[in-house]
Parts: sequence; C-alpha cells; structure tokens
Amino acid sequence: MRCLIDTNVLVSAFIWPRSTPATAISLAMQYPNTAYLSPHSLAELREVVSRKWPDKVDDLEAFIESLLTSMIITRRSTQHFSEFLAIRDAKDMPILADAIGEGMDIIITGDKDFIEAELSQLTPLTPAEFCEQQFQNS
Repeated sequence: MRCLIDTNVLVSAFIWPRSTPATAISLAMQYPNTAYLSPHSLAELREVVSRKWPDKVDDLEAFIESLLTSMIITRRSTQHFSEFLAIRDAKDMPILADAIGEGMDIIITGDKDFIEAELSQLTPLTPAEFCEQQFQNS
C-alpha cells in the first residue's frame, strides 16, 4: 500500500515518539507498505517545530534523516486538482495534489479536512485507523 504521511502525523511522531502517530509511521515503512513524504509536509514540519518547539529544532533534522532512510519523497505535483476536489483548507491542496499525482492509496492524517473530504482517489485514515487496519491484516 502506498501511504503518504501528513504533516500533523509527522509533528506528533516527532514530539511524542511513543504515540500512535509514531507507530503508524513505523507500520507504513514496513513491507508490503511504502511510505512517502510530500516536500510540502517537510517544509510545514520544519516551520511548525521551529515556531512551537524551538528548543527541539536541532533534533528535528536527525528525525527527518531517520525517516528518509525508509521513505520516498514525492515529486511536487504540477497538476491543479482544486477544480474537482472538495477540501476546505486550501493549504492542504499541495499535499493532496502530491498524493494524487503520485498515486497514493492512503493518506495517514489527523486533519479533519482530509478525513471529511469525499476523496475518490485515495483513502484518508487516522493513525489509529491505519494501525488497526495493519494489525488486522497481519
């Protein structure tokens, strides 16, 4: 399964390394899954951590490096999906465009805008839902 990890999941996993989001990321990186990161999510992650937890910025790059050993960075999508996608927050559009442009199966997210959107191209799952699905399939 091709899994895109959303920014809020990355932030939670970084700040709380024993959390459900951290477990979801770990499971997304295990076969038969393939985990992906959007360049937009990485930029948001850096911005959020530097704004909310400036004392943790030094540790952030090591966290990102550890992710990049097992994840793939999506290409920035040049397609514009806003005409046919119903998502409330325009800031989420680049991440969604990357996910659809790369043919993701799911997006692991805690963002209600993704979860409540009617997306036919991919399935949004919360970290808890993703973990439950993975444990049921093992």
